[in-house]
Amino acid sequence: MIFITLITGRRNIKIKMTSKENPELLTRIAWMYYFGGMNQQEIADEFSCSRIKIVRLLKQTLDSGLVHFTISGSNYSLFSLERELKAAANLKYCLVVPSLPDLSDALSRGAAYLCNDIIQMKGSLGVGLSRTLGRMYRYLDKEKCRINSVISICGTTNPNLALTQLNSGFHIAQALEVDFYTIWAPVIVGPEVDAKSIKQDIYISMVLEMAEKADYALIGIGNTADSPLLEMEYISDEDYKTITSSGAEGEILGRYFSMDGKIKNTGTEKRVISVDFPMRCPVIATAGGLGKSRAIVSVIRSGWIQGLVTDEKAALGVLELLRDQSA
Repeated sequence: MIFITLITGRRNIKIKMTSKENPELLTRIAWMYYFGGMNQQEIADEFSCSRIKIVRLLKQTLDSGLVHFTISGSNYSLFSLERELKAAANLKYCLVVPSLPDLSDALSRGAAYLCNDIIQMKGSLGVGLSRTLGRMYRYLDKEKCRINSVISICGTTNPNLALTQLNSGFHIAQALEVDFYTIWAPVIVGPEVDAKSIKQDIYISMVLEMAEKADYALIGIGNTADSPLLEMEYISDEDYKTITSSGAEGEILGRYFSMDGKIKNTGTEKRVISVDFPMRCPVIATAGGLGKSRAIVSVIRSGWIQGLVTDEKAALGVLELLRDQSA
């Protein structure tokens, strides 16, 4: 018999399986039902089976009053897909979560699980801009993720304070109750400003030096259509025209990549206030959605990341592109 334990705010709920059940299938269904807010019929439609079968698989997990829980154990994620992606992309760390309706939350939970349980991080953590990382702090466990400081690896200031959730380092530091070191500068300066001079400022250079020595780093992966840089208006209309006409696919902190992993000369890479890449420590990226597959592949081929948290649909798209040598 195999048990998967779902830890809830009330009590432990166990999914009991016989040897005939598929552990990965059951784990995926548990994710959809308990994390994704999908009802039994929606899950049944997703797997082209009867609702009765879903009821049977979930009968010992039903608890309508649960408030918070995580899934833990050896079948937490989609292992077979993870193993294949990890090998194909030559990654040290890889975690694939189901493609749930609230994808950002699923990726946030996955990233936190990687930090808490798989890596069990210790030391200092560098953090870049990312929507997903902005929600990850909710699921970090300071007893498992023993980070002693959080450091911005890029500029964090923006005139619009409503966008501060994209600067996730502060929230992560608060959740872990550790010091947070930030860079009081925009992540990309205007074309008329000398980025090198700004990086020489005594306080900015101090934080950048700390970031260079980080033990781990967390970043997001953007593309030409979907990036925090666009949302935070660091990129002008003229910049955007240059970027889209360059044939770029993926983006890390203002650096854009072609499908072969080479940096495209868009001009923004010279105006970035951030650490130098590639970094010395393991860099773990989060990105999901089928539309991000090409961006993820371009960044993987750059060799700048050693870990990836993504979802099932994106992972399948990435594998297909990696197999296609002409892509």
